[in-house]
Amino acid sequence: MRGGSRRAALLLGWVSTVGGLVKPSGSAYRPLVLPLTAADGTPGVYCDPTTPLAARVFASCPSLSAGFYYDPPTLWGSNGGAQTILAALKRKTCAVVYTRELLATPDGGTLALDMLTSVSSTHASTLSAMGEGSTVVPIEETKARELANTRPFLLLTSGLGGGSQDSYVRSMAAAASTAGWHVAVLNMRGCGGSQITSPRFFSAHRGSTDDVRVAVAHCRVSAHLARDAPCVAAVGWSNGATIINNALAEQSTTHPGSTHWLDAGATLACPLNMIAANKNLQRPFHRLAYDRSIANGLVRNFVQSGARDVFAKAQRDGSTFEGWDGTQMTVDIEKLLLCRTIEAINAELTA
Repeated sequence: MRGGSRRAALLLGWVSTVGGLVKPSGSAYRPLVLPLTAADGTPGVYCDPTTPLAARVFASCPSLSAGFYYDPPTLWGSNGGAQTILAALKRKTCAVVYTRELLATPDGGTLALDMLTSVSSTHASTLSAMGEGSTVVPIEETKARELANTRPFLLLTSGLGGGSQDSYVRSMAAAASTAGWHVAVLNMRGCGGSQITSPRFFSAHRGSTDDVRVAVAHCRVSAHLARDAPCVAAVGWSNGATIINNALAEQSTTHPGSTHWLDAGATLACPLNMIAANKNLQRPFHRLAYDRSIANGLVRNFVQSGARDVFAKAQRDGSTFEGWDGTQMTVDIEKLLLCRTIEAINAELTA
């Protein structure tokens, strides 16, 4: 395994299509321009039109450049780091209750699908590791499967290492439910307090879109989820946005089929250039504030999800694991547990 930036990009995700709300048009996709409106009622795109990125996007997507509006941020909001940290510390979100359904994958793995069942008027401003402000109840202990849903269905995927307990996920779930959507959150392998049952850990590069298709297929045949829903859509953040983008691209190219079809999708804060995103994480402040925090969370998930024991047993039984480049590899578990950066984790684990 060579090339640090390349390895880190693989854990975060490899190929990422340009994100946005999309819907199928035959076998292709076309962007849907949402009617965002300024104070004077003018529809448009919310962005700063003077930035080089805006110029490139508008040049490539003329349909988006019909109008735009932009309100300069307040002083505290002019910095992306400040936005992220203050939101994490000060965001107030509704307390929610989920029912959890465990889905089996073809390789023996397990996905945790959390269906939103209630939203409380109580607000929780802080989160513990398992998500203060969110309650998860096994679906077997409820009558959730007896309730048929006919509302549009929304599947959420969090950022790297996150899950249904995260405040931004709960906030979106509550807001979407209030707006008339039936909401569920897909916790990727080892995330959201779910357990690892096969020697494959979370990776946005390998197997993640297969896992999304497993979840969507289950939702589409389940009356309590999306069997009778007029629309099945997905929203992803950051790493989860990459996964949703790729799932949308693949369903019109390499993996067509109505059983796992997403009718629409939106991606938020999606890192479209993974190499550049990894390089950005090497900056001193970003390494301390983000890279180390995310890496510590991934190592913690590796232990708490049981992945350490599953991988150790598989290797004792003589198993090896297929790496991103198709070669067989083993995992140095003790070295992995000492990793403090995403790049270091990827050097040890890309199964």
